[in-house]
Amino acid sequence: MILSNEINNESYSMILKSVPYRYNSLTVENLSKEKVELLIKNDKLRLTEKNYITLKGNFLKLHILLIEKNHGELSEKLKDLSFDNNDIYDLLESTTLSIKEKNIIIDSYDDNSIIEEVKILELLRNLVLRNDSFNVGENILMAILTKTNDTNMKIELFNIKHQILDNSNITIFLDSLPDLYSNIAKNGNRPLIPNNAVNESFVRNLKYKGYISKYVFEEKGIRVSTFKHRS
Repeated sequence: MILSNEINNESYSMILKSVPYRYNSLTVENLSKEKVELLIKNDKLRLTEKNYITLKGNFLKLHILLIEKNHGELSEKLKDLSFDNNDIYDLLESTTLSIKEKNIIIDSYDDNSIIEEVKILELLRNLVLRNDSFNVGENILMAILTKTNDTNMKIELFNIKHQILDNSNITIFLDSLPDLYSNIAKNGNRPLIPNNAVNESFVRNLKYKGYISKYVFEEKGIRVSTFKHRS
């Protein structure tokens, strides 16, 4: 009966409430999307490789809903699930998955796929900025710092993660910024940058890393002095 498309959705939902089983595999390809969604929401489909593949191949985003419904099992089931970049984006956007679960997903996924997808990098940037416990590796961090667009947010991210970057990475990061900031990477320059809380932390961190020789607060901004010769 649960594989019948002839029942209206309201009756179908009532029937599901009386079904005591959870299925490792169910042939749902011929059901409407609405009925399959009801199966998931009523917890009748387990998070298995077979169910995941069936949903992903036949019903837009319902494989994501299956993960969300069973997110407590995610860490043990992850090895059976195959993601593409669209899946990663949807999972990172999920309001159901915890920060820890999102971190587990990113840690299991190929860095090289992530660093080519700016929309994923932007989501990761936001997650790092908003959550102290969310971590990304150096490759992904550098991709966020050099490929996303919001200069202020990138500098904020640098301020949080500068400890794991060496001076060569800092140069690459600075070179990706507008001239106002990229001039800091040029030996002997004394660029003037706006005086705000983010930039105050920025120059303090650059000085701590030994990347600049000094900085001075002037009337029109923060004057950054670079080394004439960088070792």
